[in-house]
Amino acid sequence: MFRMPVRSALPIFCIFLIWLKRSNAGVMSDMTKYLCILMVLVLCFASTSEAKGGKRPRMLVTPGTLEALRDKAEGAGSDEFAAIKARADAMMNMKAELDNQGRFYLPTYALVYLVTKEEKYASKAKEWFDLLAGHTIRNEWTCLEYIPVSAFAYDWIFPTLTEDEKRRFADGMIRQVERIKKLWRHSDYNNHFLLEHSSQLHVGLTLEGEGHHEDVWRKYLDEGEVWLKNHIVPAMNEMALDDGGCAEGFSYMNWGVERPLALQILAWKTAKGEDLFKKCSFTRWGSRYNIYGRKPNGEMCRTEDCPSGIEWGQQVKGTLSICAAAYGNQYAAWARDSIKAKYPNLSWHHFVPWNPSIQPKSPEGLPLGAVFRGLGHVFTRSSWTDPDSTWGMFQCGPFFAGHQHLDNNSFVIFKSRPACY
Repeated sequence: MFRMPVRSALPIFCIFLIWLKRSNAGVMSDMTKYLCILMVLVLCFASTSEAKGGKRPRMLVTPGTLEALRDKAEGAGSDEFAAIKARADAMMNMKAELDNQGRFYLPTYALVYLVTKEEKYASKAKEWFDLLAGHTIRNEWTCLEYIPVSAFAYDWIFPTLTEDEKRRFADGMIRQVERIKKLWRHSDYNNHFLLEHSSQLHVGLTLEGEGHHEDVWRKYLDEGEVWLKNHIVPAMNEMALDDGGCAEGFSYMNWGVERPLALQILAWKTAKGEDLFKKCSFTRWGSRYNIYGRKPNGEMCRTEDCPSGIEWGQQVKGTLSICAAAYGNQYAAWARDSIKAKYPNLSWHHFVPWNPSIQPKSPEGLPLGAVFRGLGHVFTRSSWTDPDSTWGMFQCGPFFAGHQHLDNNSFVIFKSRPACY
């Protein structure tokens, strides 16, 4: 159905009434006039309804992909979803708390409601929203993680919300955003900026069109769009060029840079219909950097601010799921499938964006070495398949910001263990 903005529909209705009053009574029958009035009222009402709610769901999932999500839960992803639902059922009597675990359970319960339509799961998710509405999370790292997941959950359980709940839960999300916005605004290249200030975009997107908090969600949307399009994506692309890479090391890249950026771009795409993945070489080639930077023993290269012993975890699995689907990237799909889903309460992140039709492709056919020009990093290996193969890395490039180290001209040679550095 055609819908016009409410600001346009209401003036048109007023003009129509003036015209109708001045028109010659003999030209139009009373019945025709009544039908015209009814049609304009329906148009205005439809516009108002769209402005107040908009299409739901819109965060990572759309009305057009919702059935595919449910089919996935019954088909290719049935085992994964069954594990998610089993964990949700097992923890149903758990007391909701605004701790580090709660940020995983809130979207988990919302997802299970979205798939099953069983309101008991939405009711459980609301327990966290009730806490958010009355408390500001003091720990900044916990607080910032609740912002995107609460925005997703609000959207997914939206059909169950009363008008009072919509306002209170929006208050809770805004409360956390405002706490985070008081923090220092880091540079465009720094993971803090992505995790902290730009997270407001999620709340703006999930509240857009609501008749409450309009000044706030419009501000979050406007500011968030500028930061995403004019600051973050260009800064990340400057580091990655057409090769991939992140200046802060693999641990920060996979947790604090590519993960939040991929979620923001996907949320923008599903809510606004604009595909920014096409303009982001950082996310396009992020899996390439991850694959080359992975040593034969499965650990990531200890470059920049990445400690020893870091391996791909479930949050990486989520980012790889997003990027595999966004670019049809078979290597990203391979990397995703190589990561075990150990914790079902974390699985929502990689289950929702996962496209089972993207067939995984092993990197065996890729060249044994690669240069990442934006960072000045070089990775090389003697084999993709031999676990005892020799692997090496050299770096010499520009300094950007954040957790990047001053270790230009350093190198690592690895064979079963660090052999030389």
